Amino acid sequence: MAEFQGEARPRSSNSDPANTRPTPDAWDARVERALLHAPARLRAAVHWLRAPSRFWFRLVAGILLILGGILAILPIFGLWMLPLGLALIADDVPGLKCRLEQAACWLERIWHRLRRPRSNHKPEFSESGISAPPERRGLQG
Repeated sequence: MAEFQGEARPRSSNSDPANTRPTPDAWDARVERALLHAPARLRAAVHWLRAPSRFWFRLVAGILLILGGILAILPIFGLWMLPLGLALIADDVPGLKCRLEQAACWLERIWHRLRRPRSNHKPEFSESGISAPPERRGLQG
């Protein structure tokens, strides 16, 4: 095995996705995977919007969505507008795709961590199906 002095050790291709560096291509692939689950009209609209010739439309819509996300305290606007606006202008801002991919990976890890069942907590159920502490079920005497 070669020694890596002063250099970062290269990552293998089968390493954990959480340890890989986010790339613009990874963000594009994530968007395409998400669009597979979208209705056909939405998929067509996103492909139309991401065309290189739609730069000005994408830029104005992205800025308006970001401003709307900042004004989330008002009833019409919401925080959902901020990431959508960032995703829209990510096609035109070089470093933004990597940051969005990094944020998406982080959110995905958090989501899986929260959704993972806890193995150390196994609820005990009474005959009625309601969980109760052992002393209330008459198991300790």
